[in-house]
Amino acid sequence: MIRSRKLMIFTGIGIIATVAGCSAVNPQLAESGSASGSTPSSSSIAWQNCDQLVESEKALNDLIGAPSQLEAFADRMQCATVAVPLDYDDPDGRQVEVAIAALQPTGESKGYIFTNPGGPGLEGRTMPAAIASSDAKALTDNFTLIGVDVRGTGGSTSMDCPSLAELDGPNDSTTNPTEAQTVAKEYWKLTADANKACVEVDQALAQSLTTANAARDLDRIREALGVDTIGFFGASWGTELGIAYQSMFPQSVSGMVLDSVMDIRHQTTETLDDVLEATLTFTAENEDGAIDSEENIEDSPLDMPESADPALEDQPASDDQPIDTSNLLMPLNIAARTAYTCNSYEGADDEQQQIDDMTRRGNQYGDAGLARPIHPVSGVAAGVTACAGWPFAPVAVPAENHDVPLLIIGHSNETVTPIAWAERAHETIGGDYLVLDDASHGAAMMGESAQKIVDFFDAHAVNEK
Repeated sequence: MIRSRKLMIFTGIGIIATVAGCSAVNPQLAESGSASGSTPSSSSIAWQNCDQLVESEKALNDLIGAPSQLEAFADRMQCATVAVPLDYDDPDGRQVEVAIAALQPTGESKGYIFTNPGGPGLEGRTMPAAIASSDAKALTDNFTLIGVDVRGTGGSTSMDCPSLAELDGPNDSTTNPTEAQTVAKEYWKLTADANKACVEVDQALAQSLTTANAARDLDRIREALGVDTIGFFGASWGTELGIAYQSMFPQSVSGMVLDSVMDIRHQTTETLDDVLEATLTFTAENEDGAIDSEENIEDSPLDMPESADPALEDQPASDDQPIDTSNLLMPLNIAARTAYTCNSYEGADDEQQQIDDMTRRGNQYGDAGLARPIHPVSGVAAGVTACAGWPFAPVAVPAENHDVPLLIIGHSNETVTPIAWAERAHETIGGDYLVLDDASHGAAMMGESAQKIVDFFDAHAVNEK
């Protein structure tokens, strides 16, 4: 089956749209800047209602026939944008906007918890409502939750790259090593051409989409809120952002929870080897027996690793059945997904190395080794990365131990972010370590573990409102 990247914008929509969304605040809230939990008077942020966001979320739900849960949070939501430097080495130069949304608590606020659902490339403003709909909803009793569309995503300054959206993978996979190498070379060139066209849309912005810059943006938002410290909850790629933030701004962290941790090495070969090994090891053990994490997407209400919504895949191609996306909430920005990944991973632009890696995996694991590993750095075909022809050198993502209050959560049998990555992060940056005996990606907010997250943030609250 041809798997068009155009459809990737809808990945996880049924999950994200039905559990999350912003709504308009009541006029008194918009005027006063406060709800039942107050917004600090020192804040320099111009809060407004979330009408535009709620309308786009409703349009998305209408398209897929999903119910909206906006009404439950309508009078507690505020939206705003914060201007940050495109290049922090030139702070007075070009500025970009970062869109944020706040969910006010039902009681008195103990402080702020910033959130990120992963991706990379996912919008984040709906995540506070997702948490409020999860088993960790008690967090919204006494904390102000902040959802952030990191630069390049959602309502923030971003890029539209049709060349990436239209990039399709091969119709059929092959188990012949020689054919696999030929296919990989063909799609390496197609991907490189698509990346070149995308970067030309806004080269400066594409180069700026790094995890370190996203972390700097978070600290600018903290400053704009007028508080000294913040909590942070991140799932999947959100853990990479959290690790960078606590490494760069440890004094600004009151407490941090990281669920389903990314590989802090950012070495393409090692990362994809780990994914394949975990897939082959745990597929038979997991209850549903699915080899592809795309089949397990509903395991996580907060993150969307890859692929298109199955229902939409069965529809005619978008050229035959065009969908007007101008008024829809777009959960995923493919350009941002590509840029954040390729600006971080070493070796992802090395064509021969990646084809050699595919051949080695085929020799070691047989047909399974010639399949495309499911990870953002993977391209549209085996032996191809999303970073073919990417023009910028990767920027190191810091991972340092500063003894900040930290809870790292891993899932014993999951394949999207293998448990070895959580273990490595714990050994490197410290903190408490919790292993859940399941295969669910980024789903610690559901089930008994949710209360552990609530208790952790309660224990490290600093009463900054």
